[in-house]
Amino acid sequence: MPTDESIDRSARLLAALTYPLGPIGGAFALWRGRDAPLVRFHAWQAILLWLFVGAAIAGFRLIPLLGLGLEWGFALGGAALAVFLAGAAYRAHWPVIPLLGDVALEWAGLRRRRSEAD
Repeated sequence: MPTDESIDRSARLLAALTYPLGPIGGAFALWRGRDAPLVRFHAWQAILLWLFVGAAIAGFRLIPLLGLGLEWGFALGGAALAVFLAGAAYRAHWPVIPLLGDVALEWAGLRRRRSEAD
């Protein structure tokens, strides 16, 4: 992966903004920063993160009473994780969320699928 110094500030800022702006911000970043691997990775990871959080919250709404606490906990946890990942993206770091990050690496074209590697 490239070092912090080799990635310009605009790419780092665009990568960082993908997390607070959710899937819409991620889609915009994919369109605007398609040539920057850092932006592509963080855009895909942000899209997948917020879709996962949204699906989990929708599922928790089906559980009476207990679901409300889980819903709020998941929403706050997702927001805290997004803040952490936005800061890491701005510093040009590549933290990979388990499962979601691996998919993001593949979709960003930074890692081949296992079936293709064999």
